[in-house]
Amino acid sequence: MRLLNLTIIVGVLMTLISCASFVGVKDLDPTVFYKPDITLKYKDYQFGGWGVLPYSKDNFYDIEIEAAGKIDLIRVSTNSRLDTDEPHSRRVFRNGKKYKYRYIPDYDLEVRLNSLITIETFEAGLPGRHSVGLYMIDYGPRGVDALPAITKCNARAKSMDGVSMCVTKEGLYQQLKFKVEVELMTNSKKSCAIVGGPKKVWLFKTRNRICEYTFLDLENGLTHAHLSVGYEDVAVRRYK
Repeated sequence: MRLLNLTIIVGVLMTLISCASFVGVKDLDPTVFYKPDITLKYKDYQFGGWGVLPYSKDNFYDIEIEAAGKIDLIRVSTNSRLDTDEPHSRRVFRNGKKYKYRYIPDYDLEVRLNSLITIETFEAGLPGRHSVGLYMIDYGPRGVDALPAITKCNARAKSMDGVSMCVTKEGLYQQLKFKVEVELMTNSKKSCAIVGGPKKVWLFKTRNRICEYTFLDLENGLTHAHLSVGYEDVAVRRYK
């Protein structure tokens, strides 16, 4: 009897999995800012959609990019570059969903300015970009004046050197905690504005889309670059 029940349960599960392979839940809306979901692998590190990569003494990063769908066009951009590639490239593999890329950062423009690395993939037949990944690099060990902080994002605390990120649903709280009082030196736009300071603890709601902040220790001249990303929805993909 137990064996029969187990057989029935397995059969039901297989039926559900089979149905999920063909049923699309919803189409992607090009006007909606979805949660970043491009997987990035670097050495023994793996990031799901966003993250801060560790410093590399080699001064280059050989990364593997995996999109949620087929890559018909890929775009990698920073504050000073825009690289694009199409699927005929030898760097696209594994059913057209993975891509190999070597990133060699420019010290003056990308390192010292803590540039965001945006990875976007596009799939033929889908409106707008299909997947996006947002990444930064912790350049503190290279001599950039780094101010450490403890960040709280998605209710998880993490110690960061001079660069941090928080990707969460817009409207949710996030927090940065410093050992000394710091000023908010810059932010990217008026909609990202945070009031207050100088203070050690900065608690604020996540704004819609991308906001860049730089916190400054006036006494020692150290800085902390923080990227806040508030997404509107989570993309539900059609399985193939």
